[in-house]
Amino acid sequence: MPFRVLYPSLQTGPAVQQPVRAYTLLDNDHHLRHAYVVVWQQNGLGGYYDLEGTDWLNPPVVAHPTETHKIGGVAYRIFADGGHIHTVAWRQGPVLYWLTNTLLEDLTNEQMLGIARSAQSLH
Repeated sequence: MPFRVLYPSLQTGPAVQQPVRAYTLLDNDHHLRHAYVVVWQQNGLGGYYDLEGTDWLNPPVVAHPTETHKIGGVAYRIFADGGHIHTVAWRQGPVLYWLTNTLLEDLTNEQMLGIARSAQSLH
């Protein structure tokens, strides 16, 4: 990857990591962007959560946060569905990272913030 890859040191107890995937995509202005995704299977019912990183700093998926929390000098953008956090996004330098909950939001708000805050550089 042409940028720092973050990987969380925390996962949920039942989580089983799936293969990591790097990919490219075109932004709204047709510029080539790089990205990666790490996926964990949370349960046997198809509940998956993931961490993604990209050099596209303003993709539509993070356009309208519900709120922002500054924790340890990092501004975490929170996207909630009712009282449940569905996505946590943050920037580190020229890279955007985000953690997405399962479709049924199996992870608690505390788990989502804990996993996001535990993300560390692999290189």
